[in-house]
Amino acid sequence: MLRVEEIEVFYDSIQALRNVSFEVKEGEIFALLGANGAGKTTTLKTISGLIIPRRGRIYFQEEDITFLPIQERVKRGISQVPEGRRVFSKLTVEENLLLGGYIRERGIKKNLEAVFSLFPILKERLHQPAGTLSGGEQQMLSIARALMTEPRLLLLDEPSLGLAPLLVRDIFHYIKEINEEGVTILLVEQNAHMALQIANRAALLQRGEVVLQGKAEDLRDMESIKSAYLGG
Repeated sequence: MLRVEEIEVFYDSIQALRNVSFEVKEGEIFALLGANGAGKTTTLKTISGLIIPRRGRIYFQEEDITFLPIQERVKRGISQVPEGRRVFSKLTVEENLLLGGYIRERGIKKNLEAVFSLFPILKERLHQPAGTLSGGEQQMLSIARALMTEPRLLLLDEPSLGLAPLLVRDIFHYIKEINEEGVTILLVEQNAHMALQIANRAALLQRGEVVLQGKAEDLRDMESIKSAYLGG
């Protein structure tokens, strides 16, 4: 579904990504792991169109989208849940969801029903300002807002960040459920233990380069991964 080929990204003269390449297959959960500053968020922003690479190509369903505008990528089925949730705090839950669904106007009612089925608490909070929700509820809203676009590929940037352990388990349960409904997922996470539990395949970024990739279960068993990311 997604093919990233040797992308290089710079912030002014500082190189953030070096020859990053990987593929995400339709229907899978692909985890992109790494420490702070490894280039994970930059990779997602490049795929979603917020950053244009200096070199390399990005293909979505065999179409070259390297220079495609952001809104066109959304129309084709790519949606990103940003790090830190970034809900519109002064708008209600309903208004946040409607903003997410603007590009699929004809399917808004159906999509609202779908996200309420997944996150019933959001229906209870429908007319509540998003800024008054708990951290876990805001994360649910951020994911639900992205689902309103009917994505085929969902980009998740640190969905467990800042959440209590019980809520982290809930969020990963929801991610698995969304995937089982047919949405392909590219998951960026520092919580390697949880990510590798639900992912089919994964890649490890270090200093802007992919240094390892393969089946998630194989990466879980590597001593270098255990010691650096899993507390082994």
